[in-house]
Amino acid sequence: MIREGILTKNMRMQEIKQDNSMALLALETERQVVLGKLSLVKMSSDQYMELNKRFNELTKEINALKKN
Repeated sequence: MIREGILTKNMRMQEIKQDNSMALLALETERQVVLGKLSLVKMSSDQYMELNKRFNELTKEINALKKN
């Protein structure tokens, strides 16, 4: 027998997992774009520093999502 509260809770958990999966996919895609740009600029440039910072931020966000 399925109680309404349990069914609602399970459905909500599935929605959260799906939302996390979509967010993770978006972050990983952006990180790949940043990595591609990093490979094209010189390490001494300001653009490299900005891209490297963003890459590290994205990596932290991805790791946090994966832990949940």
